[in-house]
Amino acid sequence: MYSNILVPLDGSDLAEKALPYAVNLAKSEGGNVHLVHVFTSHPEGVVSVSGLEQDLSVAQVNEMSRQLEEANISRLQQYLDHTASNLQQDGVGTQTALLEGSAHEELINYAKQNDVEVVTIGSHG
Repeated sequence: MYSNILVPLDGSDLAEKALPYAVNLAKSEGGNVHLVHVFTSHPEGVVSVSGLEQDLSVAQVNEMSRQLEEANISRLQQYLDHTASNLQQDGVGTQTALLEGSAHEELINYAKQNDVEVVTIGSHG
């Protein structure tokens, strides 16, 4: 029995093609689907506002970078929550995780920590 099925998502249609396979497996095995997105954080100050860099202080650039990062994280969590809600309406138990770091390392660590038996993943994405 597969009780934990991992589906890495990056927001692309290609990555989401793995969802029906995970849903079918979860339904037939009584398992849960783990929806995971891994992002890479950008260091402070790595923001390009073409033509405005010279008019902004380092503090302003850092604040803009922080705000953009927070907005991106919020958008990613909303995406995972929305996808999970759709699966839950279909009778599938779900968990979501938004992780920061190297995708392959974070996915392996997540799978180990959550006793994931199966990973369904798109071939591209």
